[in-house]
Order: sequence, then C-alpha cells, then structure tokens
Amino acid sequence: ALHYAAAGFHLQGGVALGELLKAAKHEGREQLKRYVSARTEGGATALHLAAWRAHHGANAALAVEALMSAGGSPAARDAHGRTPLHLAAMRSSKRLGAERAETLRTMLTALTRPAAGRSEAAAKLASMHDDAGWTALHMACCHGDAGADAVEVLLRAGADPFAKTRDGVCPLGLLLALEHQ
Repeated sequence: ALHYAAAGFHLQGGVALGELLKAAKHEGREQLKRYVSARTEGGATALHLAAWRAHHGANAALAVEALMSAGGSPAARDAHGRTPLHLAAMRSSKRLGAERAETLRTMLTALTRPAAGRSEAAAKLASMHDDAGWTALHMACCHGDAGADAVEVLLRAGADPFAKTRDGVCPLGLLLALEHQ
C-alpha cells in the first residue's frame, strides 16, 4: 500500500501517503523503517516510486520529503542499480513548466540533503553509478537544456561531471551529442 501511495495513487477510501506513514509510525520506528525500505519485485522502494513521479508537481516532492523523514534511503538501489536520485533526474524535462521545474529542484535538493554539512557524502550520492555506469547527472544531461535545473542541482551537490559510463561517455559528451543531433 505504501508503494502504491508513494507512486501518487490514492487507495480506496482516499488513504494517502501521509496517512499510511502516520499509521506505520504508531507501530514503532523500526516497523516504519521496514515499511519504507520494502521493495517491489523490481527492487524499487517507495522513495524510488515517489522520485519517479517528479514531473507530477508538488505532491511528488512532498512524498519524497515524507519518505525521507520516515527513514527512506536516497542511496537505495533498484534492480538496475538506480537510486531515487537517478529516477528524479531522469524525469527532468522542458515540458515541466516553471512550477514543476521548481518541484524537481526541491526534490533533487531533498534527495541530496542527507549529507547536508558533509559535502563528501552528498557528492558520493550525486555521483553513484547505476549498473550501466550512468550517474544522475548523465540522466539529467540526456535532456539537454531541458535538464538544466537538474544539472545545476546535481553539480552543486558535487556530482562528478567527468564520470564515465561503462561505454566511456561522460555527461558533457551526452550534451555535445544532443547538440549535434
């Protein structure tokens, strides 16, 4: 149910993510952490699903904040080695509009915040590679100018602009390839 709510769907009777987290909290902090850390068959946590919905506006950012407050890990990896930060960056797009671009910025900032005051940890999170060697910065760069907000947030968090995929491509290389298309 928590995954379903994190993905932005209301359960029968209108039960939303906040209500589920509140109910789980009454069962104790450890039980809450187990719920938040539970995985789908594809290895996604509720935080992965909320991050994937970055393009859906402020509710997605609120879901990310709530799940992280409940102990959700921004470093959790799904079956493809992607973190919630990868998924949020992947959803950056010029089609977002100003309000949703700000939501994405808020979400990316929240996902890199656990390391607030510890820039090395934020940089490590922002530079994590998935199974194909892609970082969140690679994902954001796939959108060219459209991913500019995500690129800025990730670079400020310490993402490595020279990180290479398994195929030897760096984020700048992706931007240059897009420009020549």
